[in-house]
Amino acid sequence: MPPDLATRLARVPVCEDFAPAARAGLARFGTIVTLAPGANLIRQGRAADAVFALLDGELEIRRRLPGGGELALGNLLAPALVGELGFVAAARRTADVRARGAVTVVRWERRLLDAACTLQDATALEFTQRVVARIAALDVQLLERIGAEADTAPITSRIPGPPPAVPDAPFEHAVFFALLDPFQGLDAALRDALLAMTEARSHRAGERLQAAGDTSDGIVIVVRGALELRPPDGRPLSLQILGPGALAGLPAILLDMPHSVSCHAREQSEVRWLSRATFAALYTGSDRLGLALRAIVAAAVAGTALALSNRLAQYVGLHRAQAVLARRA
Repeated sequence: MPPDLATRLARVPVCEDFAPAARAGLARFGTIVTLAPGANLIRQGRAADAVFALLDGELEIRRRLPGGGELALGNLLAPALVGELGFVAAARRTADVRARGAVTVVRWERRLLDAACTLQDATALEFTQRVVARIAALDVQLLERIGAEADTAPITSRIPGPPPAVPDAPFEHAVFFALLDPFQGLDAALRDALLAMTEARSHRAGERLQAAGDTSDGIVIVVRGALELRPPDGRPLSLQILGPGALAGLPAILLDMPHSVSCHAREQSEVRWLSRATFAALYTGSDRLGLALRAIVAAAVAGTALALSNRLAQYVGLHRAQAVLARRA
C-alpha cells in the first residue's frame, strides 16, 4: 500500500471521519487498481464480489438493454464509493462501470472483509455498517422517486375488504419463522434466541403499523401475510410490498431518522416486532447472533435497493415511451 493511501481515504464517503489508525487498517485490506481509458471496472451480469473507492478520475455507468443498445445512468467523479450493492449482496452486477480517462481505485473484496468481520475486526465492522447505512439511505431516495413517478403511472393500492375471521388455533410463529429465507441459514439455537427477543403481533388488513414522520421504535419482521409501504402524503399507492421474511422499518433505525413512508398491513398479517433498543444491542454486538443479524440486515437493504431500482427504471422507461408516442401522435 502506498504510504499516503490512508490519508487519501479520508476524502472517500464513509471513510472521512475514520480515525487515522482505522483508515490505515482499512487500507491494508484493499488493493490498488489502475484502469486505462475505456476499461471496465464492473461488468453487467457478473457476480458482485467487491466494493471500490474511486480515488482519481471519472467513471461512467451504463446499463445494457435486453433488445440491444445501452442506457446512460450517469457519471461518478472522485472521490466516490462504487459497487456497494455487490459488496453486501450476493447478486449480479446491474450495469457496466467504465473509466473515462485514467482511473485509480481501491478494491476491497467481500470475502476478506467478511472474514475480518467474523473475527470482530472493529474497522471492518464499522466500514461494513456504514456501507449498509448508505444503501438504506438509497432505499429512502428510491421510494421518494417511485412516489413521484407513480403520479402518472398506473399503480394503485389493492387493500382487500373485511378481513377473514381469525382461526381459533394459535398461529405457530416458531414453525413459520424457521421457514423464512433470511433465517434459514441460522442454526436452531440462534434462530430461537432471535425469536425470543421479538414480540408477536397480529395486524388486520389495512391497519397502519408505522406512520411517515414518526420516530422509529423498532423493526418488523413479516412472518405471514404482507405489508405495504405508502407515500407520506397519504396517497393510496403501493410503493413496495413486503412479504414473509421481509424487514420493515430498517432505513429509519439504521439512519436514526423518522420513517419516510407509512406501513400498512396489506392483508391479515402475523409479524415479529424487535424493539429499537434490542436491535441496537444486537446490531453492534460481537456475538454470533449480532454477526448473523448484520448479514440479514445487509441483504435486506441491498435487496430492496435492487428491487426498487428496477421498478424505477421501468417507470422512467414507461414515461419516456409515453413521451415518444405523444410526439408522434
